[in-house]
Amino acid sequence: MEKIFLFIITLIIASPSTTKKASFVYDTVIKIGVTDMDCNDLLNPSNPASFKKEEIKIFYLKQGIVEEVYNENMRAKRNFLIDENDIELWKNLFPNSEYLVRLFPNDSILEEFPITYIQWNSKNTDTIKCKYERSAEVIGCSKVWLNGELLWGEGTGDYSKPRHIDIVK
Repeated sequence: MEKIFLFIITLIIASPSTTKKASFVYDTVIKIGVTDMDCNDLLNPSNPASFKKEEIKIFYLKQGIVEEVYNENMRAKRNFLIDENDIELWKNLFPNSEYLVRLFPNDSILEEFPITYIQWNSKNTDTIKCKYERSAEVIGCSKVWLNGELLWGEGTGDYSKPRHIDIVK
């Protein structure tokens, strides 16, 4: 009897599952172009006036406390990457930017509108506020504010386009 019981347990564990795994959509990335008033790309490392990748820091506001973002184990250690603008769609949206920031903003469930601070250098910081739609299968950024101004999302002309903001310094 014990052998039969052990055989049945082994059979149950070894049998393939017919249950489908639920997929999860995590859609929060914001593409950002940064230029000056003369349309010079401030992310282009060949521009002497550009923001230096090593100086850019990201901070999250969580329950009233500002926390610097840094994770040694991630490719985007500070929750941003700077990419060449080499895709036609992005070139159309950012005609003056050869480089773009790919920002992974604060998505804290504890905040109604999570805040991310981008510190470009010691003298220049921008505030990104996001609204998220959440369900068991999705976390999606549905609105983006830059320094208090709604720039992307429902109610803006850019809502039909991919999530992006253009910053002019």
